Amino acid sequence: EISACLVGSEMCIRDRHEWIEKTKPISIGEKCWFEGETIVLPGILTGSNYIIGAGSIVTHDIPDNVIVTSNLAKIIKTKEEVIENEK
Repeated sequence: EISACLVGSEMCIRDRHEWIEKTKPISIGEKCWFEGETIVLPGILTGSNYIIGAGSIVTHDIPDNVIVTSNLAKIIKTKEEVIENEK
């Protein structure tokens, strides 16, 4: 069973910026997939077993078992919905 994260090209995970003194940690769960050109902002807590679509900007915490996309990283489906649609 895979427990690692997959990270696409041109990914930006940042807990600080050179001109901002305050920092916040970023927490990334297991079995997650970040597609290319995704940005994760400081202080974000993520669950496990999720997909973040290409070009997403993650501005809020991500729960377990979801697919999120867009420049505000909206949840578009849960894992259960994807499995149900495949039946």
